[in-house]
Amino acid sequence: MCSDADVLKAAEIILLFVLFLSMLMELVIWIKKKRRKGGSSVTVKRGDHSMNFLYIMYGTATIVFALNVQVSEAFKGYKVLLVVFNYLALTYLFFFNSWLRNRILFPIMLRIEKD
Repeated sequence: MCSDADVLKAAEIILLFVLFLSMLMELVIWIKKKRRKGGSSVTVKRGDHSMNFLYIMYGTATIVFALNVQVSEAFKGYKVLLVVFNYLALTYLFFFNSWLRNRILFPIMLRIEKD
C-alpha cells in the first residue's frame, strides 16, 4: 500500500527527472545549433489554440502538484519550498523549454484532438 509520502516522493522524482531530461535535451539542441555554420534564424509564434492548450496543461499540472504537496503529511515545514520549486520547474518546462513543448506536449494535443 502506498502512503501519501510515497506518492509525493514519486511525483517529485518524476518532476525532477523530466526537468533534468528536458534541460539536457535543450542543451543538445543548443549545441547542434551552434555547430551549424551560417543558416537562418526562425521565430515561431504560437497560435491561440495551442497557447490555450499550453495554459490549460500548465494550470492543471500546477494544481495537481500543489494539491499533492498540501494533502501529504510528509515534509512538514518544507511544503512552501516544494510548492515554489514545483511552480518554478513547471513554469520553465511549459514556457521556456522548447523540447518539452514540441516533442511531448503538442504531440499529446494533436493526439487528443484526433481522438
